[in-house]
Amino acid sequence: MALKVCELLKLSRSYSGVLTHWSCEKIRRLAATSMSDDDIYAVIQRQLEPYKVCDLSYLASAEAAHSMNRRRLATLLLERERKASLQIPLLLRMNEEELALQKAVQSRDLELVYFTLISLDKRLNHSGSMPAHVHLFHRIVHSHPEALDMLKRYYKHQHGPLLLSSDNRSKLQQVLLYNKGHLDAGLVLTMHALEQATAASKLQSLREASHVFGQGKDTGFHKAAVDEHLDLLELQRTYELRCQQQIHFADLSVMQTVEKLLSWGLEKPLEARWTEPEIAKIAKRFRVPEKALWHLRIHCCAAAKEWGLLARLAAEKKSPVGYKPFARACIE
Repeated sequence: MALKVCELLKLSRSYSGVLTHWSCEKIRRLAATSMSDDDIYAVIQRQLEPYKVCDLSYLASAEAAHSMNRRRLATLLLERERKASLQIPLLLRMNEEELALQKAVQSRDLELVYFTLISLDKRLNHSGSMPAHVHLFHRIVHSHPEALDMLKRYYKHQHGPLLLSSDNRSKLQQVLLYNKGHLDAGLVLTMHALEQATAASKLQSLREASHVFGQGKDTGFHKAAVDEHLDLLELQRTYELRCQQQIHFADLSVMQTVEKLLSWGLEKPLEARWTEPEIAKIAKRFRVPEKALWHLRIHCCAAAKEWGLLARLAAEKKSPVGYKPFARACIE
């Protein structure tokens, strides 16, 4: 009757409003009975089917079903809603997270995918979430590779690629490790370590990276490289304490560290009693070539103008680098 009134008054644009209102009221009335969701849906579909041309939105009908705790009916009605941007917010409120992300990915709308991912992250993956919720979050996201890649980018670049927050870094690691991405997870920790201002925090992050690399099947090289760097940092911190912070070793390479020790021993001969054994230890641990070590000794002696030491070094044994470097150092 309402539609007939609209027709007589030439209010064709009001058809969708009338149909939506009827649908919502019908759902509320039938939902209060023992009628099943599928039967109610069949009634609504049969009544609205002739009015496809009216560009009907099923969102209000789905919300009415949801308000009556008819979750399946709401889901069935949302399937008929053509706009994913209208489907997804209600699906999220209905705790249909997996279907919400599926609809977002199918829409090919990047903003909608990000909206869904961020909503899921806040709902299921925030600090204090139950393990079951976190597992559900990862399972849902990993079932859609495109969404997974977007989530990784979101975590990496939310605060800028070099300002990854501790929370986002932790979440990124979990996402990577869920699918056994030990290489990527370890690299995230390694990059984080290189950004740290203090030696303690840098060492902690590198230890975590070493642990992650150690769990992977093809990350043995990466673990060995991190472990070597950890050893070097530990040694450098020890040297700074022994030099009473007069020399900074942090962030120096192996050869730069050796050069600092050589120069310190030349400047303070009494300190050479511990610097020389440490140089031998570094050379052995990090496989410093003998020729490279000789070139460095020659350079340091010449820079400190210790010509007597340079002469004794040349006469000590046959030089593996020849005697041209000695002459060049003296000339320069």
